[in-house]
Amino acid sequence: MSEPQPLPRPYLDMLDTVPLFMRELPSGNASDAPESDANTLAALQSLIYDEPPEEIASNFKDQGNDYFKGRRFREAQGFYTQGIDALTTRPIEGREGGLRRVPIEDKDRPLYNTLLLNRAAANLELENYGQVLKDVHVVLEYDPKSSKALFRAARALIKLRRYEEAVDACDRCLMFDPNNKDVEKTKKIAAKGLEEDLRRTYQRQQAAEREKSIKVALETALKYHGITVLRTPNDNVEPESLPQLDPPLPSDPTTAELVCRVALVYPQYAQTDLIIRFSTYDTLGAHLDTILPDPSSSDGQLEYPPWDIKKEYTSRGVNVYVQTKQGRVLKLGRNKTLGDICANVRTTGKAKGLEDGLVVGQGVIAFVVVPRASEAEDRYLKSVREGNASK
Repeated sequence: MSEPQPLPRPYLDMLDTVPLFMRELPSGNASDAPESDANTLAALQSLIYDEPPEEIASNFKDQGNDYFKGRRFREAQGFYTQGIDALTTRPIEGREGGLRRVPIEDKDRPLYNTLLLNRAAANLELENYGQVLKDVHVVLEYDPKSSKALFRAARALIKLRRYEEAVDACDRCLMFDPNNKDVEKTKKIAAKGLEEDLRRTYQRQQAAEREKSIKVALETALKYHGITVLRTPNDNVEPESLPQLDPPLPSDPTTAELVCRVALVYPQYAQTDLIIRFSTYDTLGAHLDTILPDPSSSDGQLEYPPWDIKKEYTSRGVNVYVQTKQGRVLKLGRNKTLGDICANVRTTGKAKGLEDGLVVGQGVIAFVVVPRASEAEDRYLKSVREGNASK
C-alpha cells in the first residue's frame, strides 16, 4: 500500500479560502460577504442543507483526502468525521440546530465504510489507536474480509503492544489476500513483538519464581536458627539490610551461610559499631578483633576508639551480651560463631520451656558490649534485672 504524496502547500491554503472546501462556514449573514462571494456562500449553504446526504459525505471525503495527502491529518480526520455525520444524522424538524441519529442505508454503506477507513488512517498518523480500532471494528462487522480494516487494525494493535491480536488480524487478512506485501511485513513486525513479549513474560515469571524460592529458603534458614525479624510499617529498613543467605538459593538452607547485620552497642558512652556482614560461620571474637584494639597482636601501642576516654575497651577485655526474643539476657563467648549463639539460645530456651531466639530489629541484631568486671557492666546488668522485675 503506497503512501499518498503530499500536496503543495499553496494548494492546501487555497482550499481553506474556497467556500466549498472551508472547514466551517463564516459567521454572519451572506449579505455581509463581498458581493463576489455571496452567491457562492449561499450556494454552499443550500448544498449543506438541501443536497442528498451521500453527496455531502462524498464531498467531505474528497476534502479529507486532499488534506491527508498534504499530511494535515487532523484536518483530514475532521472532514471524514463530518462525512460520517452527514450519513448518520438528520435535522430534527421544528428544532433549530437539532440533529437525530439515523441508521445507515444499504446504498450508503460502501461510502460509510470508506469514510471510517480513511478516518482510521488519519487517526493512525495522529496516534489515536483506540479510535482506529473502533472504526475498523464497525467496518469488519459489515465486511469481515476488508483488507484495509484488518491492516489498519494490525498497525494500531502493534502500537498498543497487543501483538497476538495483531498477528491474528494479519493472518485473517492473508487468508483471502495472500499476496498483500504490506500485511506480510506488518505480520513479521507483530510476530517479532509477540516473541519479545513472550520472552519478557517468561523472564518475569522466572524472576518471580526465583524470588519466591529465595524467600522460602530464607524463611527456612531463619526458622532453623530461631531468628525473628521484626518489621513495622515505619521502620524504613532497606531489604539489603535484612538477613540474607549466601548463596541466595542453597541446596540446604539450614546449613548454608546466613549473613546478618550486627550492631555492637556500648551503653557506657552511647556509641555503636555496625558489622555489615556477620555470618553464622563467623566467631564473635574475629569481629571484636577487627573493631577493638587487640593487646595480643599489638606492639604495645593500642589505638583505642576516640570515645573510650578510660581506655577500657579491648577485644579481649570486654563481655558481650544479647537480649533474646523472650527477654532473657545471655553472655556470649568470643569463640562462638553466630550459628553457635543461635543454637545456644534455642537450647537454653527449650530447657526453660521457652521457644526463644535472636531478634532482628531495625535490620540488626544488637550485641551489648561492656568492659569486663567494670562499673559499666554492673550498671548494665542492674538495669536488666530492674527491667525484668518491672515486667
